Formats: sequence, C-alpha cells, structure tokens
Amino acid sequence: MTSRKLGLYALISPGADPRVHTLELELTASKLVRIAAGSEDDAIEATLSWLARGRVHLIELGDGWSHQGVARLCAAVGRSSIVTARWFPPSPVRDRIPAPVRRANVFFCTTPNVCARLDTPSDLIWFVGINGPDQGVEMCRRLVEEQGIQVLELCSDWGFEGAARVQDAVGPDVPVGLSLHQALDAGRRAATLYVPAPFSTKDRTSQRAPDGDRMPGRLASCAVKWDPRKMRARKDSRHGRASEPGASQLPPA
Repeated sequence: MTSRKLGLYALISPGADPRVHTLELELTASKLVRIAAGSEDDAIEATLSWLARGRVHLIELGDGWSHQGVARLCAAVGRSSIVTARWFPPSPVRDRIPAPVRRANVFFCTTPNVCARLDTPSDLIWFVGINGPDQGVEMCRRLVEEQGIQVLELCSDWGFEGAARVQDAVGPDVPVGLSLHQALDAGRRAATLYVPAPFSTKDRTSQRAPDGDRMPGRLASCAVKWDPRKMRARKDSRHGRASEPGASQLPPA
C-alpha cells in the first residue's frame, strides 16, 4: 500500500453508480478519489470499500447528503479518517436548478493545472485544484463565466473568508458551499453549527443554526467557530511554497 495520502470525495447524484462514476486524480503528494453515488447507502458502501484497502486520510462529503446520512457515515468510519461535509447558506436558487447540474469542486493543492470532469446522469462535475485563494477566486469566476457552472463547492481550507470572496466574485445567483469539519468529541449528543449568513464580505456576522439544522450524534459540519487570524496563519504555512499561479486549462463545456 502506498504511503501517499489518500483523499476521498463522495457526492450524492441521482442515477449515479460508484462502480462507474469514479474518478482518480494523481497529485504530487497525494491521490484523490472522486465518487458519485445515487444514494447514501451506495456512497457509504463505496467509502467503506476504499477504507478496507488502506488508510483514507480525508473523506469529503459533497452535495446531496442528509444530516442522518452524514451521521451514519461518521459512525461507520469512526476515528480512522477526518470527515468533512458541505454546507450551503440558504439559497432560493439551488433547489430550482434543473438536471444536469453544472457544479465545480475547487480545492487547494500544490500540483499545477489539476482539472478533470466527471459526468453522471444528474450532474456534470468539474474538479479543479488551485494553489491559493487569490488564484482560486479568479478560477471560480472563470468557471462560472466560461463553463456555465451553477454550483460551487469549496474545500475546508478556504474558510468563511475565502468563501465570502468567492460569493462576491460570482454573484448571489451561484450557490457556494463550504466543507466544515466533524465534531471531535464523539460523546456529544448534539452539535451546533456557527456560520455566516449568507457568505458575504459585507456581512460576516455569525449566527446560531436553527434547531432544524442541528445534527444529532457524532456528525460532520459542527462546532465550528471561525478565527480569521488562525485561518490565515494556517493557510500561509501550508501554501507559502506553492507554485506560481498558472494558466490552468479548463475541460471543454
């Protein structure tokens, strides 16, 4: 088994089959596996199948997961992997986008020009690696303008400040989701999510999620408080030696 880090992304996409709709990306220091499944049961089964092959360092849950589904996966995974789940601010646009949805998952990495696409019956999904928030904001704008991206998903490294910059760049009609980390305390019976509502550099006030959005048990996307100083220091240390922004090639529409 390779010693390189393995990251797994799982999206719920109606009509998708993880045996067919799986994409593997080889990066400089890690390998990324992107899975689309038609149901949470299929996604959990596929995730556990990868765990059985060896250590998965990070499991990122994309759009389509319910709170209960996230809870079930976290319980099945235990402490063997870090789990994050995507959270979207309330949006009147997101639920009205007809299939296939053109979505992009934009994540931080130091490997230049990472870009691939995975098509399912319900989604056309771009996976784009960028080396920092400055290049990333411009890339998100290009994805929306040149590829007609309708939904953006950001990795947890972006933080609320980065997500706000992206939302301002692409406008309010493109939903922007951010990955948030699971609660570290396995004994918690309920978790509270602190989020900006909506993502905007003009309004960064945090609010308590409504009771209906609380996630019982040991769940992803909870107990998050944003400290911009810590976030900035962490990003600087991780991405200070990243390659210079390049002209990443986007896949054809």
